[in-house]
Amino acid sequence: MKTPSSPHFTPVDLKRYFNAERANAGEGFAARPGDTGWIDSLRGLQTHRGMPFLFGSEIGPDVLELRPGAPPAVIALPPTMASYVLFVQVAADRPSASPEGFGEIGRLRCL
Repeated sequence: MKTPSSPHFTPVDLKRYFNAERANAGEGFAARPGDTGWIDSLRGLQTHRGMPFLFGSEIGPDVLELRPGAPPAVIALPPTMASYVLFVQVAADRPSASPEGFGEIGRLRCL
């Protein structure tokens, strides 16, 4: 069952601010064995818990990537009355190699 989008939310089109392609993201964002591929279906208009989100398309840049040392991303929106502003954010997995001095990180065990 697909939840319909609520009329109380409006997605903001950020395509003009996209500067990278998700498929070319670094190691921390790469698909791994066992992934179900759900993230690949996040294209175009999607609804999550009744809230609409507008994701990038399969052609050209489809994400806004924040890079260390790069200028900050500045998104200019027209003045709008809003009760909430929601963002979808992805953070990279931990690096495959731990920094020097850190112990090994193993699988979580539930007792």
